[in-house]
Amino acid sequence: MKNYLNKGMLALAGLCIIYSCSKDEADPEIPLISNVSFTAEASGAGNVITVTPTSTEGTSYSIDFGSSADDDVLTSAGPGVSYTYPESDATYTIVVTASALGFQNADASQEVSVDYTEPDPSPVEGRWVVLHDAGALGIGPSATDFSWWSNQLADVLTRDCLFDDVFEFSADGTYQSTPGDQTWIEPAFGNDPEGCATTIAPWDGSSPGTWAYDEEGNTITISGSGSYLGLFKLGETGELATGSAADESITYTDVSFSDDGNTMTVFKVYDGTNYWRMKLAKEGTTGAAIPQTDTDGDGVIDAYDECPTVAGTQDSGCPVITAPEDAPTAPSAEASTVISIFSDAYTDLASTFAPNWGQTTVSTEETIADNAVKKLANFNFVGINNVGGDAANRVSIADVTHVTFDYWTPNGATLKLKLVDYGADGEYAGDLFDPIVTVTEAAAIETWTNVVLALSDFTTLTADGKIGQIIFDGGDGTQTFYIDNLYFY
Repeated sequence: MKNYLNKGMLALAGLCIIYSCSKDEADPEIPLISNVSFTAEASGAGNVITVTPTSTEGTSYSIDFGSSADDDVLTSAGPGVSYTYPESDATYTIVVTASALGFQNADASQEVSVDYTEPDPSPVEGRWVVLHDAGALGIGPSATDFSWWSNQLADVLTRDCLFDDVFEFSADGTYQSTPGDQTWIEPAFGNDPEGCATTIAPWDGSSPGTWAYDEEGNTITISGSGSYLGLFKLGETGELATGSAADESITYTDVSFSDDGNTMTVFKVYDGTNYWRMKLAKEGTTGAAIPQTDTDGDGVIDAYDECPTVAGTQDSGCPVITAPEDAPTAPSAEASTVISIFSDAYTDLASTFAPNWGQTTVSTEETIADNAVKKLANFNFVGINNVGGDAANRVSIADVTHVTFDYWTPNGATLKLKLVDYGADGEYAGDLFDPIVTVTEAAAIETWTNVVLALSDFTTLTADGKIGQIIFDGGDGTQTFYIDNLYFY
């Protein structure tokens, strides 16, 4: 929708002021209104003309703007009256008639040339996609902190069904979000694990909407049920889920543009504490294509390089890394005393290993010496989420005293373990999300090392709490770790 109006130029051609009355129809002894005149000023794109009439005795005025429109005669008690002419250059004769009780009417006319200037298009106009780069999407506790989650460069490929969604702002104010046949669907909408899936009505692009850009307020408002920008799960007052009704309008704030106008940044903020940022690129520009950056110079661009900061000779862009040839020593703890997260020796608790929390870590399961292990390549951190319908699937702190695991690394330096206490009821809540960190220096290279940690070392765990998440941390994205036999006892 066009909100940008350039000042037009107003030309007064062949100015003439005419006074007139009909003395043959009125008492010649009734005085004529004197000094009738008016100013005509252009505004907007030059086709908005404001007429301000004056006279010595007049109290009301009729204004004929000289167009062929039926509504071209307006009445004013003196203040300026604005009229919008067609969007084209033209000349009109404006006639103002002054009236007053006890006086004869008098007229004044001017010939006004309208010089229409086509307004600059709104910077919002065009077809946009999510910026094809790391950090295009992110959420955090402030407008500058997106530490809770932000997309990695590799997500441009793994979430291609999202990065090819198109958001079109047309010049006439209509709007169309077009996710195609598939987009990124999360567990809140029944797609577990999250991934590319069939779009969900009414967010499937079947219903067009409208848009409005407030330049002064730096907001974009999109109206129309099912219309959205960037992520369909971001509603007007909170994140949506299965069963949520589509908002009739959504306002995005803190709108800004790059100097070249090809990148747009918007925010969706909830309760002043949850800041979603989205960066979008105009279709056909550099930001709408996969970056060709090759940070480590090994000939594999970062988007396809599984080790983007370390030069490698493999097709993946990674260096050849040694791997263990043997399995760690099998654990011997009595099964009845164990709550296992990952181990061939026990029955594991139901959990999701390596949910997508924005990590660079590439987690795979490999078999070494007939034993399943987790390989964590490009390691910075990786999470484990204890899933299940109720708190029964958590690790009860009151039932165990230690946590143990085995690791093997060819190049790691530091490995950290975090335990997340969900509280006594075992339900996730923001006030209970309190990671406790224990640091293990991974000094042993290319050998299986067993780590045993007393839960008493985690000084802020609650005695009746429930562990709902486990996180390995401490890498910089270049190391590799193998993990096995992670359990509590």
